[in-house]
Amino acid sequence: MKLVKNIVLAIVASLAFVSVQAQANWMLRGHNCYTYSEDGRYQIGLSDRSFVVMGQNQCRAHYPMSDTLGINGRIYQGLNICSPDARLIPVVSLANVNEVASAIASLKEARRARIRAFNETIIVNTDGIQACSRGVAAVR
Repeated sequence: MKLVKNIVLAIVASLAFVSVQAQANWMLRGHNCYTYSEDGRYQIGLSDRSFVVMGQNQCRAHYPMSDTLGINGRIYQGLNICSPDARLIPVVSLANVNEVASAIASLKEARRARIRAFNETIIVNTDGIQACSRGVAAVR
């Protein structure tokens, strides 16, 4: 049941991320914060209960993805989704919501964070991440 709940949360979060316009800086919407990778191919979303990386291109059903999410060398258990319910957009989120604060702390360790997902290294500029602190307590 917990896995199903996490899948539903990831799908809802991914659909919300699709509507955000591409920007170089972190953007806060309520209690969710978003940015894009430096190359613009991935969107990163975080809140106090979720950490999500979403691709911009469609994947094929049963898209082979790693079951881990790496952030600046730290490895977290990930939940990977590529389904028609998520418009076939590849999504990886943390499987354990209790690790979100730790993942955000790992993200903030470097000005240019390295996220390992989808068998690629994704570079994210964290300069403006403090814009998230009003809505995401883990950023403070």
